[in-house]
Amino acid sequence: MLINEQALLDHVFPERRSRWDADAVILYHLGLGTGLYPGAEAATHYLYEKDLRVLPSFAVTLVFESIQDLNDLPGIDIDPSQLLHAAHELRVYRPLPVTGELVHQARVVGVYDRGTAAQLEIEVTSRDGENRVCCTNRFSLLLTDRGGFGGQRPPRSPYRRPTRPPDQSIEIPVMPGQAALYRLSGDKNPVHIEPEVAQKAGFSQPLLHGLCSFGIACRGAADLFFAGDPGRITGLQATFGGPAFPGETLLLALWQTDEILFYTVKSAQRGTPVISGGAVFTS
Repeated sequence: MLINEQALLDHVFPERRSRWDADAVILYHLGLGTGLYPGAEAATHYLYEKDLRVLPSFAVTLVFESIQDLNDLPGIDIDPSQLLHAAHELRVYRPLPVTGELVHQARVVGVYDRGTAAQLEIEVTSRDGENRVCCTNRFSLLLTDRGGFGGQRPPRSPYRRPTRPPDQSIEIPVMPGQAALYRLSGDKNPVHIEPEVAQKAGFSQPLLHGLCSFGIACRGAADLFFAGDPGRITGLQATFGGPAFPGETLLLALWQTDEILFYTVKSAQRGTPVISGGAVFTS
């Protein structure tokens, strides 16, 4: 089936509503491995409802249902096994409270031709009860073997990290059961829990969620540069470079500039990129 760009851009996703409380926030922070690995700080500001701080990356967990209907998109046939989450950008305009409710509206904002793959840009806008935009999540999704339909090439990323050595770096262990814990925050893809599904997808074992690595980078930036104050972070971008696996150690490297923290995440054992390039936006 040929790709009908206009049908995709005109499609209206159904609105979704999400509610959360302190327990959901704490569960998300635990899914990032917060306070769980040997030698980790107590991090009660992430794990205790008294004076609880909410990592802005928690916002990604609120919108999973908003893009669950991809198979119903007009103008394209989607094989879920050929769908890759290539990049993600989160912008937060109002700090997330410990307890709250948001309404989410998703839409296709871009359709691009990468030659060997089609790229869909889906943006989810989240509003509060006063209709104020609180955050946006932008998913860059690749559909392998669907390129070559004559569409425009995707724009190049505007984010370029400095060429100098990083200003800060830290090793962060990934616990053996961390993917099983993180999936309780909403991403139930079986590739993260079932060995047979992971092997069918070409992986030796179930892999860590890319958005878990995204959240780990968010927490690392807050701790290393903002004394554990996540409210200083107003957004996060990541280009995913490859899988991470439970039981590995991640190497987070960060570069500080006037307005943006640039970062990468690698597997310390394999030396391969997990997030090949990322940016943390700050106030």
